[in-house]
Amino acid sequence: MTEQLRSNNQLLGIVLAFCGSILFSTKAVFVKLAYQYEVDSVTLLLLRMLFALPIYLGFAIYHSRKKDKYELSRKDYWTVLFLGVMGF
Repeated sequence: MTEQLRSNNQLLGIVLAFCGSILFSTKAVFVKLAYQYEVDSVTLLLLRMLFALPIYLGFAIYHSRKKDKYELSRKDYWTVLFLGVMGF
């Protein structure tokens, strides 16, 4: 890997970490604002999942089109599905 590419990857990593921490912090603000409207926690969790779904689908489509992708087995798909359900 060239030095320029490594530097670009490090800069991208720093920017993504910064954006992720800002977005993670603002999540609590939005939840507190939503509770003003007497919404139950299950509905908020559903809305959170629905807003996250397009992002995960975008990642899945992007990575499915890459040429140097890793082929997942059926067991891997079930493991990912199980971990996703347990995570939510």
